Amino acid sequence: MIRRRRRLALAAVPLLLAACGGGEGDRSAAEAGAPGDEATPHGYVAGAEETAEPQTRLVLAEAGTGEVRVLDLTTEEATSLGSLPAANGLAGDGRYGYLTADDGTVTVVDGGAWTVDHGDHAHYYRTEPTVVGEVPGGGGELLGARADAAITALTYDDGTVVLLDREAQDEGEIAEAARLDAGALAAAVPFEGRVLVPGAEGVAVYDREG
Repeated sequence: MIRRRRRLALAAVPLLLAACGGGEGDRSAAEAGAPGDEATPHGYVAGAEETAEPQTRLVLAEAGTGEVRVLDLTTEEATSLGSLPAANGLAGDGRYGYLTADDGTVTVVDGGAWTVDHGDHAHYYRTEPTVVGEVPGGGGELLGARADAAITALTYDDGTVVLLDREAQDEGEIAEAARLDAGALAAAVPFEGRVLVPGAEGVAVYDREG
């Protein structure tokens, strides 16, 4: 979802990044720690703090100044991540915020809160918010972002879908895997390492290389 507030210089463009959001629930046991693994405690994720409860954060961008902050709703502390004066929109996938600019550039912000769902139980994590990097414009307006454990899909209104390597993204890097021409207004949905794109004649299935 993209929210825009252009009328007031001090208006904020908020995005709720709940720890229970999508995109992190299918991580492997090896990444989140396997039961009985003496070397890696169950639930361990390098560089993250495990918590007892879900973490909820807001990514905020001031429409006038472009100041970007992440507000932790548990501690009520805000972390400033600098300014993006050209930011005019914001989308999210449950952990990351995607701030768009007039030239189509997308700046990826890690809200630093997520959940790993093992079915019968879940693990909740938090880490420091950060700016991950930029994705060159997709040719149109960013409509939304969806992800699973392997792929992030950014969908644009001209039918372009940009696929990012989710593992690299979680490691703090932007690695573009492919660009698809999925058709105008088509929603691209990552699912178990593939991308599903519904159309008039059925659902097209792409691998992570497009």
